[in-house]
Amino acid sequence: MIELEDKLTQSPLAEIGFAKTDEDLAKILGLEIVVVHDNELPRDTEATLTHNDNPSYFGLIQVKQKYRRSVFACIHEIIHYVFDVGCNKYVQETFERKVRGKTKDAHEQEINYMAASYSMPFVQIKEAIRNYNDSSPKADELVFIHDLCEHYGQERESVLRRIREVKRIDRSRTAKH
Repeated sequence: MIELEDKLTQSPLAEIGFAKTDEDLAKILGLEIVVVHDNELPRDTEATLTHNDNPSYFGLIQVKQKYRRSVFACIHEIIHYVFDVGCNKYVQETFERKVRGKTKDAHEQEINYMAASYSMPFVQIKEAIRNYNDSSPKADELVFIHDLCEHYGQERESVLRRIREVKRIDRSRTAKH
């Protein structure tokens, strides 16, 4: 996890800024996002990054209509673009974001991790945890989680997983110093 966090903070995404919307990030990177009907992509696929016939864009992200509300599918494909294709390069192959539970490949799991890390940045989540822990009177835990879900546009399960990751990384980094 620490290695992937470091990889992300040393990438062009750190210069652009973390936790941007998928639409803003795609625009900055020259990618087009198109919402497609759910039956236009394979059943086990949420979104794809592929070649774009329009030379004004470096690539095309197609996302199923039912996954468009969540920014994760598009951010996942943008992470592929940055790390597997390279910024300012045209996409030549197709990358797929599989539906939950269908990600078997280790590289895809790393892309998933970096997408979550980009969307819910370490420093921001660490600060939110610190503020929650230091609150007096103690803030309501359910409200804290709900507020993070709303702020980052993520599901409860994703926010809880990210909190656990940030705590684990922070403990590990603290133990080394």
